[in-house]
Amino acid sequence: MTAGIFASFAALMFNCVRRDELQDYSPYDDETCRSKTWLFLAYVVSFVSLAAAVGLLIKDAVSKSGPSSWTGAAGVLQCVFALTSGLIFWTSRSES
Repeated sequence: MTAGIFASFAALMFNCVRRDELQDYSPYDDETCRSKTWLFLAYVVSFVSLAAAVGLLIKDAVSKSGPSSWTGAAGVLQCVFALTSGLIFWTSRSES
């Protein structure tokens, strides 16, 4: 499903930002601003992909002639697991 692809892309976007770039705050530092903007865009992509998966789940559940609602549930689970694994990897990654 395309929502899972975007969720995997968002997990990749999370891991492009190092945590130490976010901890040092300076209003005149462009690197911190770019890192925060990139991380914000990663969150936007992740929530949009999750919303798309839920939308597909609802569409499949309402439609009688379409595929089973289990395909929508599988899409939601795929997005949740991809985003969870990306965030776990981002938070547990060492600083070096």
